[in-house]
Amino acid sequence: MDVSFLIHKVFDWGFCECTAFESYKFLVLQLYTRKLPLSPDVDLQAIAASCNGYVGADLEALCREAAMCAMDRSRYENKDEDDGVWCVTMQDWTKARAIVGPSITRGVTVEIPKVSWDDIGGLNDLKVSLFNFRYLLDSAIMYIGSLNS
Repeated sequence: MDVSFLIHKVFDWGFCECTAFESYKFLVLQLYTRKLPLSPDVDLQAIAASCNGYVGADLEALCREAAMCAMDRSRYENKDEDDGVWCVTMQDWTKARAIVGPSITRGVTVEIPKVSWDDIGGLNDLKVSLFNFRYLLDSAIMYIGSLNS
C-alpha cells in the first residue's frame, strides 16, 4: 500500500498479512510447544526454517496437529497398554506439515492459459514488428558471440 494513502487519510485503517521471520517463528513454536512432551530429536529451529509462508495461526495449528499425530501414533503403538504416555517426534511434525499448510497461499491457484499467435486476432502489424525485432535481437546476439570466439 502506498504511504500517501495513509497520510491523506484515504484509508482509516489497514492491515498487512505477512509472514514472520524464522527467529519469530521459532519463538512462536517455543510458546505453543512449552506444554507438549517433545522427543529429544525434535529441532524447533529446523521446523521454523522449514515453515515458509506460515503465520502465527498456522504454527498453532501445526503444533496442534503434531500433537494429534503423536497421540494417534501412541495409541496404535500401545494398543495393549493405556498409560497415556506420548511424545511428539519429528515424524509427527512431518506428518502435520503435510496436513497443515500455510494460509497465505491457501486458495491461490495459478492458471496459465495456452495462447498461440493464431488465437490473437488482429494486430498483424504488431506481430510482424515483434517477429522482426526478435530476428534482429537474435542476429545481434549471434554477431556478438562470433566476436568473442
